[in-house]
Amino acid sequence: MKKLEVQRLKSIVLALSWFLMLMLIIGAGERRPESGLSLSGQQQSASGDQAQPRYRCEDNLIELIFTADRVVRLREGVPVDLSGKTLNGVDQVLTARGAIEWRRSCEVAEEILDQLQVSGEQSSGQEVHNLNNIYRVRIEQGHDIWQLCSDLEALPEILWARPVPKPTPLPMIPPPFDTGQGYLRPASATPTGIDAQYAWTQTGGNGAGVTVCDLEYSWNYNHADISKANGSQINANVVDPFSDNNHGTAVIGILCSDNNGWGTTGICYGAGLKTCGTFYGSPTPSWNVAGAIALAITQLNPGDVILLEQQWDYNAVGQYIPIEWWGDVNNQSWNPVFTAIVNAVSNGIHVIEAGGNGAYNTDMLNWHPNGSGAIIVGAGGVYAGGSFAEGNLQRLSFSSYGARYDLQGWGENVVTTGYGALYSSEGSTMPTPIHLPVRLAHLR
Repeated sequence: MKKLEVQRLKSIVLALSWFLMLMLIIGAGERRPESGLSLSGQQQSASGDQAQPRYRCEDNLIELIFTADRVVRLREGVPVDLSGKTLNGVDQVLTARGAIEWRRSCEVAEEILDQLQVSGEQSSGQEVHNLNNIYRVRIEQGHDIWQLCSDLEALPEILWARPVPKPTPLPMIPPPFDTGQGYLRPASATPTGIDAQYAWTQTGGNGAGVTVCDLEYSWNYNHADISKANGSQINANVVDPFSDNNHGTAVIGILCSDNNGWGTTGICYGAGLKTCGTFYGSPTPSWNVAGAIALAITQLNPGDVILLEQQWDYNAVGQYIPIEWWGDVNNQSWNPVFTAIVNAVSNGIHVIEAGGNGAYNTDMLNWHPNGSGAIIVGAGGVYAGGSFAEGNLQRLSFSSYGARYDLQGWGENVVTTGYGALYSSEGSTMPTPIHLPVRLAHLR
């Protein structure tokens, strides 16, 4: 890779890596009211001595993965193993529960997903599971969905089976900000910046030539200071599970708000922008992060970035950790999200993943030995006197952490679009720069 391309990639990845922490700014979200996470009825903590409730899930929808030696494809709505092996065990278990409908988790053409596996294994030299082997099955109401998953996992042809989770809430509204976009300034400044303003003076330093795809929900596509937002959604039948438009707006504002002399300015305002909703489907939407990642892969090129603005409620009481732990307990597996991330990374797409705002020590967990390849970001303080007491370059108390985390990002006092504490542009309203506490200087 040419030196210039390397410099540009470094500037983009560094610029993106910290702002995942917008979702980690204030608290861990709401507590889960329902019961159950393990297949035996209770989930043990990583130390094995504390039972935890189950995660909040759909009561008649499961997700399963066939083992890597299987080549399962849907034909006229029925799963068929093209390797010639039977699926009698799966048929028996599901027939007894009144299976209503099979659907592919990743609704991308089969041949494209097959090619992702082949090219990913060739480029990485490591095993890459085929996304075609991941399915969702809707069953009749009234059955014990956790026991059903346990029965399925006991079959030799099933690698993994879990109830489909309901979406985790995004963070609460941040506190008022009064420091402006300090994160754009030099690292020597107070608060500590990321040198974005210097990066803009370098070729490609504003993100030009790179596309970023934000995976989450809650966008305002009519925001006056984010012209790239309109038309950026690449998924279909997307629904906002919380009927909100703040969090996603805040994130893409940090990324790509316009360099127009007023409002905020995105760190990589020159980059292309795509958004991909993770709660979607028709007629009944469900949370499908792996499916959204698979779709994003097909819309991006090597060197582009997937921003994974989601988190996993590990023990159903708000101890959030990276979303790549989707459905797993203690031991990380080839779960659907992990599998999708590996497919992205092995095909040259950078995945930046939120570390989760659960104050959880993830060193207590057994991470997959090969790793997903995602860049995992925790939340750090930016200066003494910020919203949190930890201080400059210190892990903020609400952030999950561990050896698998790659870095800490700016986790407090983020000025951006959305939430309305400093700046609001609902509909076609055009606010003026006076609504911001700080005037920003832009290089022309």
